[in-house]
Amino acid sequence: MTIFLALVKEAVKIKITQYIEQSTVADYSATNLIANSAGLGRDTELARQKREVAGELNAAVSALAGVDDDEILPSLKSLISKNETITHDLRKEKGYVDGSFEKVVEELNGLIESLEDRLKTLELWSVEKSEDPYHVFCFHLGHYFLLKAVDSYENSYLAVASRDPRVNTYYSISEAKDKLVYDAVYRCRDSISALDKDHSEYNRHKARVVTDEIEKLKQQNITLCRSKSGLFVGPSLGRLGGCLDDALAVLQHEEASHGLADVGSLS
Repeated sequence: MTIFLALVKEAVKIKITQYIEQSTVADYSATNLIANSAGLGRDTELARQKREVAGELNAAVSALAGVDDDEILPSLKSLISKNETITHDLRKEKGYVDGSFEKVVEELNGLIESLEDRLKTLELWSVEKSEDPYHVFCFHLGHYFLLKAVDSYENSYLAVASRDPRVNTYYSISEAKDKLVYDAVYRCRDSISALDKDHSEYNRHKARVVTDEIEKLKQQNITLCRSKSGLFVGPSLGRLGGCLDDALAVLQHEEASHGLADVGSLS
């Protein structure tokens, strides 16, 4: 499985899970129960049917395998279109317009196109998700961009309403973090390319290069966050800090399980 396909599966899982949970809560909310008693509430049967369709979409995407990165987006859009047709017919039968499921589908398309752009820019298109240290590093940075994109749909009112850097540093620090990530990937790739692949300790040296780059990026993230301060909204280590910690944890686990010398070579 490629890094892109793994991230696409995660994106669909996140958005569909959120949709199903929110739809279920809305069905059983006190407000809806009261509204239903007056014949004005949600159509809970239609909502249930749409949740089933959403679950089927998640399962279908989760089952994707052996698909080239260039084929993933068309395959996904085909699955989405098929499920949209089903929900459209369900809505049309009862005379309803587009609802929250259609909004989720629209957001999913945006999320995945954003991921595609990121990975192509970083030259990570058609790169396998594997135990290779560099691939582990890149996957978790891709996961950072995924979570960041998901967050962009869920920002607080203050974060969206105020772009004044004196009040909110979110936008300026977000762009600065992106640059740190891009620079780290390019720098790490160049450092690995400079290693002697025929050296008996090549795998160990490569793992050390990746670990050092992660530690460096972590420190840069900390320094950046501390350098920014808004009136009300201050920065935190955020998603990037968490994803870097996750990458280190995976590499440390691999080191403990197999030893650095056993980690596969860079493709």
